[in-house]
Amino acid sequence: LHIIMAGNCPDGDPTYEDLREQVAQLTGEKAGLVTQLQSQLAEQATSMDSFKAEMARKFEKLRAELAKEREEHSKTKSGLEKHLVDVRAELATQREENGKANAVMEKQLANERDARIKALTDLQQQLAGERQDRIKANADLQQQLVKQHEESAALRA
Repeated sequence: LHIIMAGNCPDGDPTYEDLREQVAQLTGEKAGLVTQLQSQLAEQATSMDSFKAEMARKFEKLRAELAKEREEHSKTKSGLEKHLVDVRAELATQREENGKANAVMEKQLANERDARIKALTDLQQQLAGERQDRIKANADLQQQLVKQHEESAALRA
């Protein structure tokens, strides 16, 4: 810009001086703006670095929490799996014990049933015997009554 102006306008020309002042002023403003932009860029870079550092801290914190949760989940999962195995084993043991108890109970019930059947059969035989005895006693009494009746009829005649 200086070369173009110097070639077209002689020194001391008011237009040239005005242009020169304007160029100097613009150059100063440009330098001020460059300095201001550099300062803003430096502030933004510092702010960005702070932001990046904060995000890195948060990321590390989240990563640590996630690792901790994974570890706890793994412990909890393995604990639950172990508990499940224990419960299944306990159920199997209880089933086996219940099966044995059922077999013993069935045998006891069968023995009790057989004993009751035998007792009922014995009672039935006893009652049948007593009935036979009563029938025989009644028959004997009838015969005695018939004999007494015949004797009494013979004595009357």
